[in-house]
Amino acid sequence: MKKLLWIPIGFILLLFVIFILAGTPLILNIIKGKLETTLESNIGKPVHIGSLKGNLFYAVSIDKFEIADIVAVDRVKVSYSILQLIYKKIDIHSIIIDGLFIDMNRIETLTKNIPSTKKEKSEKETKIPFVIHIRELSIQNSNLLSTLNNQNMTLSVALQGSLFPDVFVIDSLMLKTRESNISVHGRIPLKEGTNLSLVYNLTILCDEFNIEGLTGMMNGSGEITGSTSSPRIVSTLNFDIDYQKTDVYGHIACDWQLPNFDDLNCTVTATAQTALLTRTRGEKDRWDVTLRAKGKKFLCDISSQYGYATLQGVYGGDMENPEFDGKLTGALTYAEFKSTIQGNILYNNKTLDVKRIRMSNDELLIQVNASVIVKDPATITADILLSCTDIGVINTFIENPLPITGKFNVSTKMSGKLANPDVVSTVTLEDVNLYNEQIESGTVLITLKNHTVNIERGLLHSARGIINVTGMYNVKTSMFSTHLYSDEVTFSSPEVFGTDTFPLSGHMSFDVEFYGNPLNPDGRGRVVFHDFTYDTLMFDTYELDFTFTDNTAHFNVLNDKENVHFDAQIMVQQPYFFTALITLDHFDLGDFIPSDSAYITAQVSVEGRTDEIESISGNIQIETLYVAAREHELSNAERIAIDIGNGLIDIRSCVMKLHSDSISLHGTIPLSQTQGNFDLTCQSSRIDITRIAALLPQALEITGYFTVDMSITGKPSTPEINGFVTFESVKYAMPDIIIDSVYGTVKFRNRAVTIDNLKGKINKGTFKSSGSLTVSNGDVSTLDIMLSLDAIDFNHKEFGSVVLSSDIKATGKKDSIRVTGEVTIDKAVYGAPFNMQTIVKLLTSANRPPPEQGKILKQTYCDIGISTPHGAKIANNVAHVEIDMDLQLKGYLSQLNVYGTASTLKKGYVQYLNKKFDIVHAVIAFDNPYKIDPVLDLEALHFISSEKDTYEIQMHLSGTVEKWSLSLTSFPTLPEQDIISLLLIGKRRPSKEIFTELQDIDLKETAKEYATSLVTGEIERRVEKTLGLEEFTITGDILDPRRLNIGIEKRFAKKFTFVYGMGIESWELQRIGLNYDITDNFSIFTLHDQENMNSSVDFDIHFNLK
Repeated sequence: MKKLLWIPIGFILLLFVIFILAGTPLILNIIKGKLETTLESNIGKPVHIGSLKGNLFYAVSIDKFEIADIVAVDRVKVSYSILQLIYKKIDIHSIIIDGLFIDMNRIETLTKNIPSTKKEKSEKETKIPFVIHIRELSIQNSNLLSTLNNQNMTLSVALQGSLFPDVFVIDSLMLKTRESNISVHGRIPLKEGTNLSLVYNLTILCDEFNIEGLTGMMNGSGEITGSTSSPRIVSTLNFDIDYQKTDVYGHIACDWQLPNFDDLNCTVTATAQTALLTRTRGEKDRWDVTLRAKGKKFLCDISSQYGYATLQGVYGGDMENPEFDGKLTGALTYAEFKSTIQGNILYNNKTLDVKRIRMSNDELLIQVNASVIVKDPATITADILLSCTDIGVINTFIENPLPITGKFNVSTKMSGKLANPDVVSTVTLEDVNLYNEQIESGTVLITLKNHTVNIERGLLHSARGIINVTGMYNVKTSMFSTHLYSDEVTFSSPEVFGTDTFPLSGHMSFDVEFYGNPLNPDGRGRVVFHDFTYDTLMFDTYELDFTFTDNTAHFNVLNDKENVHFDAQIMVQQPYFFTALITLDHFDLGDFIPSDSAYITAQVSVEGRTDEIESISGNIQIETLYVAAREHELSNAERIAIDIGNGLIDIRSCVMKLHSDSISLHGTIPLSQTQGNFDLTCQSSRIDITRIAALLPQALEITGYFTVDMSITGKPSTPEINGFVTFESVKYAMPDIIIDSVYGTVKFRNRAVTIDNLKGKINKGTFKSSGSLTVSNGDVSTLDIMLSLDAIDFNHKEFGSVVLSSDIKATGKKDSIRVTGEVTIDKAVYGAPFNMQTIVKLLTSANRPPPEQGKILKQTYCDIGISTPHGAKIANNVAHVEIDMDLQLKGYLSQLNVYGTASTLKKGYVQYLNKKFDIVHAVIAFDNPYKIDPVLDLEALHFISSEKDTYEIQMHLSGTVEKWSLSLTSFPTLPEQDIISLLLIGKRRPSKEIFTELQDIDLKETAKEYATSLVTGEIERRVEKTLGLEEFTITGDILDPRRLNIGIEKRFAKKFTFVYGMGIESWELQRIGLNYDITDNFSIFTLHDQENMNSSVDFDIHFNLK
C-alpha cells in the first residue's frame, strides 16, 4: 500500500523537477541553441537569440532576436496554458512583441530563402484537429515601416481573435501610427467552402509621410465578402489633399466582384485647384474630374477654364487581360490659343493602341499614332507629326514673348523597347525670324538609339550664310559632343541686336566643337573675321584659335599682316585666373586715328584674377608710338614703361614729344575706386596748342600755348591736386563766339583751385576772372569767384544782337551758393521774324514739363539786376518799338523769378491782322511772387477808311501771359466782328438778312469760296508763302454765320501737316496746330486754342483697317 502511495508522489515530484528544470538557464540555453539551428536551416540566414528566459510550462521571453540584420526584436514574450493540450487546444494568452524592426528594402531576400514545408500526406492519414486560440497579439515600440522619406515611422499593431483549423476570426485588429489608424474585424477562411467577411475603416493623415508640401486627410470604409477566389469589394473613400500648393478633394465609391471587369461599378468625383497658368483675376485654376464605370461603359470628363477632355468607351475582360475601347474628344483654350482634340485609345491582349490622336487649330497640328505592347519587355511603335505655320504661337505660353515668326515641322518615328526606344526625328524650319535674324530654311535630323541622342545632320540657311550643326548626347553617361561650322557668315551695317543698332559689317567663318561632360566640357575651334568695319574703322583679317579643357579657355589671335598677336588663357570658374599677352609690331593706327601716319610697337602682359582686381599684375612696354597729322608729329621720346601690380598702375617712364615741345607723366594710379592712392605727376614745357589740336579728330580751330606742372595724390574719392596750368595767347572760335588773347593761370593746392587773373577778349569786348574754390568729397566747400564782362557783342541770326557788360560774383560755403551782380545791356535788337518755326516752337513747348533739376541748381541763389539805359529794340514782322527794362532776377536757379517792368520809350507800332497799330502805351509788369507770369497792358491805334466812313480802331491787350485778352473797339462804334471784317477785307460783314434772301443759292459752296479766299489770304500773309490747301471742312449752320467754322490743313513737308481753324463771322484765330507723322500709325499733334486760351501736346495712334 505504501508503495502505491509513492507512485503518485514520485510522479508529482518528477513533474516538479521537470517544472523546475524547464525554467533553468541550462535547459533554456539548450532550447535556444536548438531553436537557432532550426531557424537557420529553414530560412538560410543567420539567426541570433540574445537570451531565452521564463518557464517552458507557462511563459517564455526572448531578448535580442535578430535575423541577418533584416528582422530584429528587442523582446518577445509569450504566455500560454500548457494544460489545454490535453483537450487538443493551444490556448495562447498573449503574444507581446516589443521593439520590432523590419528592413522593408531587404525583406524580399529573406522570404525568397524560406523553403517550402509542404509534405504530401496520405489520404488515409488521420488529422488531429487542434484549436488555436490567440487571445491577444500586441506589437509595440516597433518600426514596421522602417524609414520613409528620412522619417522613422512607428506602426503599432493590436490584434484580438481566434484561430481555428478552418477559419481565423479577427475580433479586433488595429494598426496605428501617431495620427493615422486602420481598424479591421471579420473572418478569414482557411479552407475552401468558407466565405470571406471583413469590415474595415481607415483614417490617414498625409502629413505623416514627411513628403515636402504634402498635407491632408483621407477617410474611408468598406467590406470584403465572398470567396477568396472571387471576393466582392464595396468601399468608399473621401480625400482632401494639398500638395505643392495644389488642392485635390473628392469622393470615390466602388463595388466590384473580382476578378472580372464586367462586374465593376465605380464612381470618382474630384476637384483640383492648381497654381495659375495665366494671369487672371482668380487666385487658382480649377479642374473638375468625373469618372464613371458601370455595366462595361466608361466615361471620364475633365474640365477647366482651359477647355475640356472626354474619354468615353467600353471595357471588359479581367485583371489578367483587361480590355478597353474608347474615344477621346476635347478642346484646349489658353489665352488666345484655341484648339480641338480627338482620337481613339484601345487596350486588348496586353497592347495599348493610341490611334489618330489629333490636336489642331489654324496655326498648329499635332498627330500621334502609337502602339505599346506591355508584355515583358514592353515595346513601342509610334508616329508623331507636329506642324506649325506660325512659330510665334509659342509666345502664348511663355511669360516673356520673343520677337519670332516663321514655320516649323517635326516628324518623329519611334520603335523598339519602351525602356530604350529607337527614335528618328526630322525638324524643318522655314522663314524663321528671331531678333531680326532671318533663317530662310533649316533641316535638323535627330535620332535616339541605345540611350544616345544624335544630331545626324543640321543645316540652317539664312541671308548671312549656311551654318552646319552635328552632335550627340548619351543619356546614361551624360557625355556629349557638338560641332558647328560655316564657311561664311555675313554682317551688313546697320546690324540690329535686340534694341541696339551697330554700324558693323564684314564676314566671319568658324569651325567649333565641344565634347565631354556638360559640367566640364572640352572644346576647340577656329573663328576667322574677314574685312570687318565698325562705323568708319576698318579691321584686318583676324584668326582666333581656341581650346577649352579643365574649365580653362586658351585663345590665340593673329591678324593677316602678323603685326598683332594676342595670346590669353582664362579659367571660367573659381578662382577665375587669367593670363594675357598682346604683341603689336608696327601696328597701323591709321584706321582708328584720323592722321597722315600713325603706328605703334608695344607689348602688354597681364595676369591675375578677374574677380579680384588687386591680384592683377603685369607690364606694358611701348617701344614706338607715332602720330603725324597736318604737318605735326607726336611721338615718344623714350620707351614707355608701365607696371601693374598691388592694385596700382605704375607709370615708370612716359615722355611724349610734339616737335620741340614735351610732356611727361609718371607715378601711380589705383585700379580700384575704393582702394589705393594716386601719386601722379604731369609736367610739360611750353606747349603749342595748335599742334595738339591738329592731332585731334575734330581738328578744333584753337591756337595759343599752355604749360602744366601738376601732381595728384590721395584717394580716388578725395584726390589732392597741386600745381598749375598757364595759358598764353589762346584763341578759340565757335559759332557766334570768338575768344581771343586769353592769358592767365589756374593754380591747384590740395583741394583748392585758384584762378589767378584769367583775362582775354570775347566778341570785340573783354573779360577777366579771378577767385578760388575748394572741393570736399566731390562737392564745392567754399567759393569766391568774380567775372567781369565789358562790351561783349553777341550776334545771333535767330534772335538778333546784344552788347552787354556785367560784373558777377559767386560766393558760397558747402551747400549754399549765391550769385550776385549787375548786367547792363548797352544795345539790343530783337529782329527775328515771328514765323511758322516760331509758332511751332511755342506750341510744342507750351505744356512741356520742366527738366529734372540738378542738385547745384537747387543750392544756387541768384540776385542779378538787368537794365537797358539806352533801350532795347524790337524790329520784326510783329512790332517795331524800343523798350526800357529794369528787371531783377531773384531766386534759386531751380525756380528763378523775375521782378520789375518793361515799357516803351517812344512810339512804335505792332502788327495785327496785317495792319499796323501805332502804340500809345505799353507796359509789362513782373510782379507775381510765385512764378514768371507778367501783367500785360498795351494800347494801340489804327485808322481805316471804308466806302461810307473813316474809323479809328483801338486795340487793347491786357491780362497775364497765361490768361490774356484782346479787344477791339472803334470810333464811330461798330461791333467787334465788323471791325475785324474792316481790317481784313475793307468792308463791314454781310448782314443776316442778306443770307436769308439767298436761301435758294448754293450757300455752302458760296461760303466755302468766300471763306477759302479770306483764310487763304490770311495764312499767306502770316507764313509769307502761298499754301496749297490739302483739306477744307466747313461746319455749323450756314444760315447762322456766328456758328460757322472752317478748318484747313496744309502739308508742307513729307511728315508735317499744319492745321488752322477760325470762325467765319468772328474772324478770330481759334486754333493753330502741327501734326508730325512718326510712323504710318503713330503721330504727335500739338494744338494752341486761342479762343479757350490753352495748349496741348498729344500722341495719336491710328490704323486704316481694310
